[in-house]
Amino acid sequence: MVVDIILAVSFLAGAFVFWYRLSLKIPELIAIPDQVITERLEEDSAGMRLFLLRIKSYYREGKHKQVFWSFLGKTFYRMHLLLMRMDNGTVALLKKIRTHGEIVNGNGNTTLSGKEYWQKLQEPQEKISPSSSKPRIIEEVRKKE
Repeated sequence: MVVDIILAVSFLAGAFVFWYRLSLKIPELIAIPDQVITERLEEDSAGMRLFLLRIKSYYREGKHKQVFWSFLGKTFYRMHLLLMRMDNGTVALLKKIRTHGEIVNGNGNTTLSGKEYWQKLQEPQEKISPSSSKPRIIEEVRKKE
């Protein structure tokens, strides 16, 4: 609860500081002529176009395609290995939990160790017919009244 309050207060303080700093800059931004803004945008877009044209021509030469594709292949292969290692670690952790963990019932008392619990789950269970469970539920309700 306290953490939520601290986070809310820090968010509101940050939003206020952001609004205050922006409100100080608005008069300066209004004073800039539109012509200067459009020239600056044209310069920026021209620089971006030149950059993209250089990359495009570099790729179209053909001799660098092999380097690009091999780099991309190595990157995806390393990413694949990382994901597989993470998956194997998760499986190992799950096995460790199943063998060494303890199962806690609703009262907070430990009932079975992890190995016993998973062995019990593997055993076939008896089917409980609905007719046999209804009288027991009714009896429990009558006892509570």
